[in-house]
Amino acid sequence: MDRRSLKTQRLIKDTFLQLLQQKPLQKIAVSEITQIANIGRGTFYVHYSDVDDLYDQIINEAIGNLTKLFDQKYPAVVKKDNDDFVALFRAVTQYLTANATLFKVLLQNQKSGKVMQQIKELFAQRVMAERQFDPNDSTIQVTVAFTTAGAIGVLTDWLTGNLAVSADQLAQIIDTLLAKFSP
Repeated sequence: MDRRSLKTQRLIKDTFLQLLQQKPLQKIAVSEITQIANIGRGTFYVHYSDVDDLYDQIINEAIGNLTKLFDQKYPAVVKKDNDDFVALFRAVTQYLTANATLFKVLLQNQKSGKVMQQIKELFAQRVMAERQFDPNDSTIQVTVAFTTAGAIGVLTDWLTGNLAVSADQLAQIIDTLLAKFSP
């Protein structure tokens, strides 16, 4: 994709996120996005079929980026065999900080429950596969689900300002907690 297309997509996404901060997804129209972004409706439709498609693509991109981070950092935890999650959570908190507007908007949206569930399930599946845990072991399943949900919940609270700690402090605290619950 050329730079103009990427720049246009970024403009559309940024405009959309601005609008999502002000109103619910269902109240946002393509015409409003194009008017604020100062682009033609045809330009919008070159990239997205409708507002829901735009929203879904933004979600998929964010989940894809989190997955890449996880895939880059988590195997190092397994190879070290010492359950040091600091690098992983430092990378995740840096990504969340860099994309704070996006994630805050997503958390405010009605569809956010589904998004957070997707992220939890994805990370739980990745942990099970990377650690080669027995998928039939109910104790392992519950432990992985519990720790994944807890970590995602804490990250969500931190992102929304409910936890007043730095990204590094958060990574250290989560590492300490996860070390206690690692199967």
